[in-house]
Amino acid sequence: MIATPRLVLEPISVKHALACFHDFQDHSLYSYVPQAAPATVAELEERYAFLEQAKAPAGEVWLNWFGKSISTKRYVCFVQATVFLEKSTALIAYQTFLPFRRRGFATEACLAVIQHILEEYSINLVVAEIDSRNEPSIRLVKSMGFLQRSFKPNADFFKGMPSDEVEMVLDLRMKAPL
Repeated sequence: MIATPRLVLEPISVKHALACFHDFQDHSLYSYVPQAAPATVAELEERYAFLEQAKAPAGEVWLNWFGKSISTKRYVCFVQATVFLEKSTALIAYQTFLPFRRRGFATEACLAVIQHILEEYSINLVVAEIDSRNEPSIRLVKSMGFLQRSFKPNADFFKGMPSDEVEMVLDLRMKAPL
């Protein structure tokens, strides 16, 4: 568990499936990713059971949290990080549920996760791969000090459209700890 001023970040568990299923039905969460909303709570439970028990490939650590508001007791966001131990690098991704967007929850949760993985795994670089159309997400990582490292045209193709991707990086060797 990770605590911030407004959130408690809970490691993912099967209990989150029922608690968050309704929030994951918001189709705007899937505008810039190939996934679709889960069809049933059971589908989400199965995914979370896998993530709870899965062994990451050698040299990787998979970390997943749900951010719960301390004041409202509602889940407001999801943050995941994949740590690549040999490269001292982490890949981070996040989603904020619709009623809680534009309130700083994603920034707060992501900064707490970055601090956690910096302390636990001595990472040097954090990477966020973002669909180039997802301007709010790009603004969010820029606000945390991420810089664009690359642009990948046609990085993916889903929902009948090509998707370009920007790779945003936070080089922790260049910055003071968070």
